[in-house]
Amino acid sequence: LAQAVEQLRQAPDRSLTLLTLARAQVLQGQFESARASYQRALSMAGSDTQCRPGREPSANARAELPSRIYLELARTRFAEPLSYTRRRDSADLFARAITEVSVARPQALREAEAELQCAISLNYSNAEARLTLGHIYLRLGSDGELDPPPFNKAMQALRYFERPIGSGQEGRAEGLY
Repeated sequence: LAQAVEQLRQAPDRSLTLLTLARAQVLQGQFESARASYQRALSMAGSDTQCRPGREPSANARAELPSRIYLELARTRFAEPLSYTRRRDSADLFARAITEVSVARPQALREAEAELQCAISLNYSNAEARLTLGHIYLRLGSDGELDPPPFNKAMQALRYFERPIGSGQEGRAEGLY
């Protein structure tokens, strides 16, 4: 892994290369370096990377790469190196979006909120970002923080799953749950 990180550092700066480098840095537990790599990847990802927090997401927003970068950037706030590696190998959306949030420190989850909102505003259909953000709101709201009952912010993030969009919508069962 260390060799891969070094080789990726020497490769020309491209968004996808930087995304791969950042993921490798996360696996090594180098979260600050990973965040810097994600930020560089965002700056190179094109003109549709501008996040507008607080603005209602548009159903037409489909900037998938920058949305994915913001999601991964948010995950660096609450990921644990060993558990992150084990869960990241799984294709199970529940493990990535729900389980990691369940064991994370509350402050780290609060820090991830804005980046998850950006991920959703750039790609309306980013199910993993929606599930993660909704779960953060429910977890921190149950303590009276961030989104206290009746969980209006969580409802806003998860309402997307109420309407079936195509067949096999990723995360629909988890979102409805």
